[in-house]
Amino acid sequence: MKRINTKAVITIWVLLAIYPLAGAMAAELSPIPPGAVSCSGQVYTVDPDPKGTNVRSAPNKNSSVLVVIPNDTYGSVVELSASFEDWILIRSVQGVSSGFQFEGQGWVHGSLLAVAAVRPSGRPVPLYSKPDTKSPIVETIPKEVEATLAGCKGSWLHVRIGKAKGWLAHYDYCGNPVTTCP
Repeated sequence: MKRINTKAVITIWVLLAIYPLAGAMAAELSPIPPGAVSCSGQVYTVDPDPKGTNVRSAPNKNSSVLVVIPNDTYGSVVELSASFEDWILIRSVQGVSSGFQFEGQGWVHGSLLAVAAVRPSGRPVPLYSKPDTKSPIVETIPKEVEATLAGCKGSWLHVRIGKAKGWLAHYDYCGNPVTTCP
């Protein structure tokens, strides 16, 4: 009769018990790439995917998903931290009606985030060629038009509105989907 190596059996059992957990462990945020630009502001989610918005570990579609922001009837408010190319580094999320919360950093593609272009005066909103009010105006857009993100720098947002692409000053956008902001 062959002798069973108890130590080998226990080692195999432990590996089999731990292996499924390895895939369930949360991915970690990758180092922020050189060239990322710091920013701050508030935007909201506009992802049409019924499964929700993926928050990724790095600014590319093949990186691991850290968390999924569930679809919310009114969207979710997102706090910005930085941008790299068309990707936005977020630092927190608050669901408007769902109560979903996420505190931590991760990357979301800018096309899945938006703001409303607004001016308290009700006048059209200028879209600048650079994040500077002295730069040329690319286009003037009507009040309360939704703009998706292409990046951010400081308190400025680089946005797309239809075919136009330019910069919105912090006082010309509202990042809350259920109010027009003051």
